Amino acid sequence: HRPLPECDRVPRVRLARPDRLVDLAGIADLGGIRIERDRVEIGAMTRHADVAHSVELRRAIPALAALASGIGDPLVRNRGTMGGSVANNDPAADYPSAVLALGATVVTDRREIAADAFFTGMFSTALEAGELITRIRFPIPKRAAYVKFPNPASRYAIVGIAAQVEMAGGVCQRAGVAIGGCTNNECVTLLVLAGATAAVSAVISGSIVVVGNIAYWFEKQGRCNPSPRAAESVAAPDTAAAPPRQ
Repeated sequence: HRPLPECDRVPRVRLARPDRLVDLAGIADLGGIRIERDRVEIGAMTRHADVAHSVELRRAIPALAALASGIGDPLVRNRGTMGGSVANNDPAADYPSAVLALGATVVTDRREIAADAFFTGMFSTALEAGELITRIRFPIPKRAAYVKFPNPASRYAIVGIAAQVEMAGGVCQRAGVAIGGCTNNECVTLLVLAGATAAVSAVISGSIVVVGNIAYWFEKQGRCNPSPRAAESVAAPDTAAAPPRQ
């Protein structure tokens, strides 16, 4: 028993062959976005399109809303959910990097799991049999960004990097960086620094350079036209109507 995101690749490539599927879309308590003073809670069944277009979320964590706007195509964004993507832990997915870099907490029907303890390997998480994600809790960062070099067809991240940084009086207090796509699992660097502004800039700038270098390599190989996409950009509208849920 494990959650599967809509439009999931696992059944299609026969990494899993479930004998029955249960649609959780009718459970209202699993959806919605709640903004509190210092945190955001997003229900597991909240669609990517809803995350991308939430006005409140764009104010609280604009990088997360913009990240959601760059997932797949309008059909995927109108059907896929945050909880499904996080539970699946596809190394090329976008949300896991943000969950790690922002220090989020995955809340299930049984417990709360810190992000750095949740992702355990390729398509593998700390979820137990029958355990379901109910919501994901994000602390609101001072500054955050997400940038990826997408596959031109699927828009999966060939490499994607999420980062956050908190400054006080010109001094870095906290920074987080998570990289996905280029490894078989997400990896995160979480730093607590004092007076090391240059070090934080080097970590984040170096991460962005990785995206550029990979894009350059793919261009030289003639595999695709590089177009790294930054999550600071305004979320694009999903013009395709959402298909009805059964």
